[in-house]
Amino acid sequence: MTFLLPHPGAERVFAVDPIAYRAEAARRLGAHDAAPTSAAVAEWTGGRGVDLVLEATNSPDGFHHAAEAARIGGRILLAGIPEGDRYSLPAALCRRKGLKVKFSRRMGHVYPRAIRLVAEGAVDVEPIVTHRFDLSDAERGIRLQADCQDGALKSIIVPEDGDAPF
Repeated sequence: MTFLLPHPGAERVFAVDPIAYRAEAARRLGAHDAAPTSAAVAEWTGGRGVDLVLEATNSPDGFHHAAEAARIGGRILLAGIPEGDRYSLPAALCRRKGLKVKFSRRMGHVYPRAIRLVAEGAVDVEPIVTHRFDLSDAERGIRLQADCQDGALKSIIVPEDGDAPF
């Protein structure tokens, strides 16, 4: 799931997540509405679809769902990494809608800037950080996050020296 926060110029922001507590968290964080499937987008938009879809799941069907949710001529940003490293979608869907698709390359060179933005307070991650773990308990923290247990949105592994900027 991606938490979509209202952005200046964004008329309405929606979130889709099959896990109920995460959909509810998206609403709390500013999404105008949230649902378990992308089929809700047609209802929310009167069948038009949305201008921009930020797909950030690990689902091989994520690209397909994003294409279904996008309007004709809409844009999709694929940030998620699908399980099995493959997407599944009917090509005609994207072609008929004339979609613009951009892939996001998440690489290590962006981490220092992201850490700096959080440390400087330019980006507030506190609303989505639900769990913190000591480095010695990292395995449990990673497992809890991967299995979507205990209401986990984002978990942080904190170095034991306490120097983390968050």
